[in-house]
Amino acid sequence: MKAPVLLGECILRVVRAFARRYRVALGTETYREVNAIAQGAAWEWLCQQFSDPDGSERWEEVELSEEQGRAVMGFMWNELRDWWREEYRFYRHCEPLEGLDEDGEWRVRELEDVSGLAALEGVLEEAEWESLAERLGLSDRDRAIVRLLCDGYTQSEVAEQLGLCQSGVAKRLARIRRLLAQIRGDSGDEAS
Repeated sequence: MKAPVLLGECILRVVRAFARRYRVALGTETYREVNAIAQGAAWEWLCQQFSDPDGSERWEEVELSEEQGRAVMGFMWNELRDWWREEYRFYRHCEPLEGLDEDGEWRVRELEDVSGLAALEGVLEEAEWESLAERLGLSDRDRAIVRLLCDGYTQSEVAEQLGLCQSGVAKRLARIRRLLAQIRGDSGDEAS
């Protein structure tokens, strides 16, 4: 019979393997977040396996069989992979920028697609907003999204204000941009 495996060792193995696989530098905020997610997943797995897990500060010292160790590591890996994919999808559209706010605190701010917003603002300046919105067939929610983006809000902030998810705002914005491109193409054909 093999020696038991400590849950804390399983967490450490998964975090290190994940950091190597996805090139997460040790000691960074992302590494700490990966570690926290792995610990949360381990605790969730522990609660699923044992109806009344010991909630003490030493829960990472729980001894597991080799099979249980593999199971919990697989569970943690899947949770981390899902989290990473979600982060990747989000940051593919936004670029984080760290800077000082008014209080002198370091904050991360998202920079949205500047060229896309500039093009959108340019079209809005060329035509009267309401007639353009009617021509595009925009709903009230689409109009609100455009207005908030033009006022300088990020997609995440717009989503929060309107009760949508950030990807929902991004999809609506992509549809609006396609409609604007069609109108620009139609007006460009008439000019030639």
